[in-house]
Amino acid sequence: MTLPKMRTWSAREVVTDAMLNEQIRDVNAYLSDPPWFECGITGSKAITGGAVTSFVWDAASANGFKINKNSAGRVASLTVQEPGLYRVHLALAGKFDPAPSHIFSYVRLNGAYGLRGSTTTDSPSYADTSNADGLLVLKSGDILTTQVYATNGRTGSIGSTSGEVIVTKFIANWVGVA
Repeated sequence: MTLPKMRTWSAREVVTDAMLNEQIRDVNAYLSDPPWFECGITGSKAITGGAVTSFVWDAASANGFKINKNSAGRVASLTVQEPGLYRVHLALAGKFDPAPSHIFSYVRLNGAYGLRGSTTTDSPSYADTSNADGLLVLKSGDILTTQVYATNGRTGSIGSTSGEVIVTKFIANWVGVA
């Protein structure tokens, strides 16, 4: 369902039931379940430092987004179906060796950098989370992907413990008309 275009009423305009339904019922229906998505992982993803790597997801749920899978059945990207202003959040939790190491997380919008996050892992036995979070204006047809980078010479994983799996997410929520 798309958000109906808001109309401006004029004095002495004859209002019909269809007009009221569109402006009240249909707007409320849209706002009760606005566009969103959530991607997650089910287990560990090995990462070799020194190169920006596409980060694919094991599962996704969405409303107002098309979920695009790669040949292995993993979620590789999401296509926007409903334009608007969205809060987008990417969290990648992992451990790398040797420490210290840096983890960079990227949300790409149509191939360009949309959001970026970073963290420094202090110990190979301690997980840290790189968060990229912000507002993005998205148009119908825009494509969102995620990437990760770790310091050159480091190896590690994202989601090697159940706690890291729970934290590692890619989510978006519609917050308004752009």
